[in-house]
Amino acid sequence: MWHGRGRMSLPHPTSSTMIRIFLASEHPVILAGYRSFFRGTEFQVVGEATNRSELMRGLEQSCPHIVLIDTGQESFRLGSEGLPTEGLGTKRCRWEYRTLELSESLKSASKPELFEAVRRIAPKRISSRGTSLPPGTPARLTPREVQVLQLIVQGRSNKEIAKTLGISLDTVKEHVHNILSKTSQLDRTQAALWAVRHEIASL
Repeated sequence: MWHGRGRMSLPHPTSSTMIRIFLASEHPVILAGYRSFFRGTEFQVVGEATNRSELMRGLEQSCPHIVLIDTGQESFRLGSEGLPTEGLGTKRCRWEYRTLELSESLKSASKPELFEAVRRIAPKRISSRGTSLPPGTPARLTPREVQVLQLIVQGRSNKEIAKTLGISLDTVKEHVHNILSKTSQLDRTQAALWAVRHEIASL
């Protein structure tokens, strides 16, 4: 993980199905708080920065999907004269990031509210390699259905999937039903094999 100041390690391979988040704030306590918020969820904090130069270096190194940024600080102004709002476009990053401003209302939001705000602007589909799936992805699965399917491939039970994603067991069952319907598969095993064939997940 990139932390600025020249220190970086690669994310764990099993985390590549997660939505990758980069945190930017001048205040270390804010960074620590949001890092704790996202720990053990469907989101992976891949880097953080306390100033503009750390942010620009970190973005290129960590290739996030979302930049959660405290724009109330001079270092992190967005817009024509400040930081770009999206689209790093480097050779190393194969997709464009999107920014989510840490407004006062978002700072006081609950975990579910914050997570939903991130999901709303995240890439529509995330592949097993962490890149945005192309519009022609078979079966038109939703981002959540892709995540559930990837966990099915890993052999997770419905209860384990619910705990991992922070959703109810009934919601998981509904996602599994939708996955089987959209992929025209009879059971979880066939759905897992379908996902591997279509490179949505790997064994």
